[in-house]
Amino acid sequence: HVVVASFDGRLVSLGGALDEETAERFAGTAYGIAVTARWADHELKRRGIDTIVVRFDDAVWVVSPVHGAAWLAVCADKKQDTGQLSYRAARFADRIHPLLPEQSELLELPSPLSGAVK
Repeated sequence: HVVVASFDGRLVSLGGALDEETAERFAGTAYGIAVTARWADHELKRRGIDTIVVRFDDAVWVVSPVHGAAWLAVCADKKQDTGQLSYRAARFADRIHPLLPEQSELLELPSPLSGAVK
């Protein structure tokens, strides 16, 4: 499953077999993880967030920033190689960056679940 969430946590795009409610929760949870990581980055005086990995017993989440515009979140089952998934998510985030509008414009886009996006 893949979602793109704006920097305020709003669902921007989704992929995979996610229903509306799950996609919104996934985006919101990814945003919460990202905000926590940004706080830790600031408090620990680091130089920015590259990739966030959350491992579960049976799955892995990878959350990557998309150059100040959004967050890309990927969820896969544990059979996936975590290192490869992290690398691919970061590369994909780099590739989609030019396709996204500026952050202020991104916040004005309708949710893909609103019916306004075809």
